[in-house]
Amino acid sequence: MEGFEAVEFATLEEVDWFNHRGLLGPIGNIPPAEAEEQYHARLEESAMAAYFKRMASGKPGAVHGHFSLLARVASRQRVNNISDGKGESF
Repeated sequence: MEGFEAVEFATLEEVDWFNHRGLLGPIGNIPPAEAEEQYHARLEESAMAAYFKRMASGKPGAVHGHFSLLARVASRQRVNNISDGKGESF
């Protein structure tokens, strides 16, 4: 069983290296984890901009869904805390 565990651990180390330190040309010579963080940050910015645009519109019912937006932002922050090393890691 020790051999299997060693292979599993080595595989996890390789995946971690690839995701956090491997630079990929097609995504701007940055690690995939960084590209994913940037992607989610842009989504959050877009969602927040849309939310404030609805708020400013003054239309009835324009604020629907603000709780779900805030929940998504809070959830993303919890995930980022884990990936930033403030939580679990391999």
